[in-house]
Amino acid sequence: MDVPGVGLLTEPRREYPARGLAAPVVGFSGVDGDGLAGLELGLDELLSGRSGKLWLERAPSGLDISTAPREVVPSVPGRDVVLTLDREVQAATERVLARAVAGHGAQGGSAIVLDVASGEVLAMASQGERPHRGGAPERNRVVTDVFEPGSVNKVITASAALEEGVILADEVMRVPDGYEVGGKRFTDSHTNDKRRLTFSEIMAQSSNIGTIKIAQRLGAERLAGYLERFGYGRPSGLAFPGESAGLLALPDQWSATSLPTISIGQGVSATLLQVADVFATIARGGRRVAPSLVRGTVGDDGRLRAAAQPRQRRVVSPETAETIAGMLVGVVEDEQGTCELCAVPGYRVAGKTGTAQKPSTTRRGYEPGAYIASFVGFAPADDPALVVGVALDEPRPVYYGGLTAGPAFSSIMNFGLRHRRVPPSDPRAVRPTVTPGTPVAAPPGAATGFAGTTAAGSPGRPAPRARRAGGKGPRSAAGRLAGVPAPPQRPPRP
Repeated sequence: MDVPGVGLLTEPRREYPARGLAAPVVGFSGVDGDGLAGLELGLDELLSGRSGKLWLERAPSGLDISTAPREVVPSVPGRDVVLTLDREVQAATERVLARAVAGHGAQGGSAIVLDVASGEVLAMASQGERPHRGGAPERNRVVTDVFEPGSVNKVITASAALEEGVILADEVMRVPDGYEVGGKRFTDSHTNDKRRLTFSEIMAQSSNIGTIKIAQRLGAERLAGYLERFGYGRPSGLAFPGESAGLLALPDQWSATSLPTISIGQGVSATLLQVADVFATIARGGRRVAPSLVRGTVGDDGRLRAAAQPRQRRVVSPETAETIAGMLVGVVEDEQGTCELCAVPGYRVAGKTGTAQKPSTTRRGYEPGAYIASFVGFAPADDPALVVGVALDEPRPVYYGGLTAGPAFSSIMNFGLRHRRVPPSDPRAVRPTVTPGTPVAAPPGAATGFAGTTAAGSPGRPAPRARRAGGKGPRSAAGRLAGVPAPPQRPPRP
């Protein structure tokens, strides 16, 4: 442009070739290249590197004095970050969740997929937030939003009771139609004709009264202790920007009705990540492995430097976890279970439904007719590989977790197990084709886009993600986020 006093300045711009895929997780950067949300914000310092510095002396005329001492601090280029997200599983999870939210008229929703053995996050999806990049939601609801988990929380109550020996696995309890505690009357959502239920039936039928009576044997102090041990009331360890620790009051702050309500998942709040982490702990035999989202970093030498090993701790014994897992299978397979629609053909599924009221934002108590519907589970139940959690915000008119979140869970788990090449529990029951509308796993080696991933890539180094443009200071290489290649085939179970 040949205009006196007017010039052009070329500025780099951050590109996301896959547009909105995993956008709430990846986040976005501003015009200056600074991370503003998601991992772009959380890993900004690592991705951007460090600016270099030069100290020198200049004459009044502006010329450098060559004979004067100089000091140079070299710039440090940003590093690439390799995520644990699986591109195909992420894309399938987003599609299924979007259909579930739209199909049930929900205000929003979230979904997560965890690898049981490693604790790695394979997919995180959110729907319903204010859109930003590529029409994708801006907030990662899986880690930022808390909700009262409802009946999925009964897994913690049951695990604690078994571990402390206050109930036997085959014990039969009297379960009346109504039960009063602290002046409040509790009931079950489904009529119980038997009046006496085994421990397994209490879990399979999601009996509020049965769970409350078990919690009374356990006591407030011990129940609160197990809620903390399972990860409630503290960050998960993912170190994601804006992650919530959930809401868990100390036992000395509990009211007369806190024990019964918390035991059935109300009066306590957690993120979907925290709830899924509980089921992952049960799935791996009572051992908690902190979830992880970053697999490692890659420097200028092209070598992958693995991230630190996640922290682990024993929460309940393998025997307790195995017993609870067997009970959770009944939720899906038993005749009176609460989620037949959660089944995955060929695989045994263990999980729990949740239908919890939403607290009112304008007054004390709950919002009439407003519920969070959820289902969280793992499969195959006899050799768990994946944990999937789905939560829908105010589905209408049907709001039960087994009827709304359950089918979405089934579709995501079905895709994930096939894509990860997990052998079925019963090969004869596997359908040759999937239900129309269910995403189909891409064949090995198929090129797919993921948040800036190119079709290149190899088992040694994942395909690179979008490169950060315009970092901090002079440097030739900028940090970037990288996707994860397709996993190797999982060996058959003995």
